[in-house]
Amino acid sequence: MNLLLLVHGLPIGGTEVMVCHLARWLRRGGLRVSIGCLDELGELGRQLIAEDFAVEVYHRRPGFDGHLPLKIARTVRRLAIDVVHAHQYTPFFYGVLSKVVTRTPLVFTEHGREHPDYPRLRRRAFNACFSPLTDRVTTVSRAVRDALVRIEGFSASRIEVIYNGIDIGHAYDVAIDDADPKRVIVTLQIDPKAKIHVDSVATLESQGLTGAIYVEIEGGTATSDDTMRGSGTDPAEIEQVIEAGLENYTEHTIVDGAALRKELETIREIGYSVNSGEWRTEISGVAAAVIDADGLARAAISVAVPAHRLRESDIPALGRLVHDAVERI
Repeated sequence: MNLLLLVHGLPIGGTEVMVCHLARWLRRGGLRVSIGCLDELGELGRQLIAEDFAVEVYHRRPGFDGHLPLKIARTVRRLAIDVVHAHQYTPFFYGVLSKVVTRTPLVFTEHGREHPDYPRLRRRAFNACFSPLTDRVTTVSRAVRDALVRIEGFSASRIEVIYNGIDIGHAYDVAIDDADPKRVIVTLQIDPKAKIHVDSVATLESQGLTGAIYVEIEGGTATSDDTMRGSGTDPAEIEQVIEAGLENYTEHTIVDGAALRKELETIREIGYSVNSGEWRTEISGVAAAVIDADGLARAAISVAVPAHRLRESDIPALGRLVHDAVERI
């Protein structure tokens, strides 16, 4: 089977990373996977080309590009594509128009929504006419599904929620809790390279009524592995961490004890920490610790984004948001 993944582009970002994982996974399963980028190739696109994936960039024109559906249709015919999988709304928009020409099955997955998110009359009219041509519609969360229904006018009965995820291990023992039959105890074997944060939460989930059962681990913040760790910690514990040696993740990671102490003082003064590529070079963010009655950090609220999307001028406002959020807890 030949599959075309249709995306905005492949810079470093959450949806884009997921699409790359999906492409590799599908190819390992024996499918021939190609990628079509509406706008740009990006760093991840260059990586896929190095891995011998077929990646085509259409260089979409500003506004409505009337030639783009025909370009996609030519790709579908040239590569004998069996299924087109559009990721996010704009790729769906052009993908469904190309289906008018090719009649090739189309899957639409919506990953997120813009802010502010409000109904647009022309888009709702377009969706009313063309969404029935889509063979399958999926979203990565219930909130995104509700937005497609409420904002875009899609039929709720046609949307399936399938959460994003990456396989990092497996369950090797499942048992009912003797003390509480309503509880299931699952023992996991997890890849040692996987980062499970102190504020992560594991829950047992299923893909729909008859889908596979899986363990979902979520809630960990990208900043909880570095300076946030000590912003509300006992000073003696901080010194123990420093003496044990600070692990170096990137060239931006603080590995000097004096520098870490200074950073923690700054965090206490302004009420939030800033992660500038200290854990992963491509991820930045801000976070504030939730401090308990004993003055110890028990959790954190953070905003983590691709580094290229976080402007320095945005940091103070985001910092105030997370700080105000923890103050309300």
